[in-house]
Amino acid sequence: MTGTPDDEFQRLLLRRRAVLRAVVDGVDDKRDLVERLEIPRSTLDDVMRELAEAGLVSYDDGRWRPTSVGRTAQAIHADYTERVSGVADAASVLGAVPDIDIGRAMLDGCTVHEPGNILPDRAVTTFVEQVRAADELHGLVPQALAGHVPSVHEEVTADQSMEVELVFEPAVFDQLFDVYAAEMTRALETDRIEFYRTPLPHPYGLWVADEAHAGVVIYGGGGIRGIMVNDTDAAVEWATERYRRASAEAEPITLASVES
Repeated sequence: MTGTPDDEFQRLLLRRRAVLRAVVDGVDDKRDLVERLEIPRSTLDDVMRELAEAGLVSYDDGRWRPTSVGRTAQAIHADYTERVSGVADAASVLGAVPDIDIGRAMLDGCTVHEPGNILPDRAVTTFVEQVRAADELHGLVPQALAGHVPSVHEEVTADQSMEVELVFEPAVFDQLFDVYAAEMTRALETDRIEFYRTPLPHPYGLWVADEAHAGVVIYGGGGIRGIMVNDTDAAVEWATERYRRASAEAEPITLASVES
């Protein structure tokens, strides 16, 4: 192998990750390792020699065991793989949408939900399921798909304890009110629901629920391209800051202001 020792170590982890994971999982007998990994005994011998020379495993009393370095390296590599997988999933949603500034904190560890060919409303269903149990919901609404307003309205108004604060792009609110005047009026009459309006700086929707998880809605092609959900502290902090900055100059929407 060529490159620095660090490069070689990383390549070894990548190539031999399945074997190291098996040893860390407690598979310590050669016969069991061969059966689990479905590789020849001679190949296993070569692999274990590589891992032992790198200080990742040791052979004691006829059993292969991970070293502390091996356990740590395997855990870090597994975490890295999971995080990269989330970013790769997000690429399928964000790749065709230029100039969208989604922070690393939101992408790292996110789960991506895309509309299906059979169930195109699956992404909206995901949003409803995510916020259903929330006691407090804050969100930015730069776009809206009118066909989904009744289901979202029903979910938000059905829970008599949920506190809701939504900031709309002005033209979006006006269009929704024109189409769904009755639903929007009932929401404005509810003390625990507050609507605001201001020009929004980003083309994606955003929500924070109970300061416990955050979500981003990516629009495109006349619909929703996908929804990203993340419950890490960093993602919630990023989304909360985006919400606070976007809503800082927002003006309250009241029935009086709508009817005037």
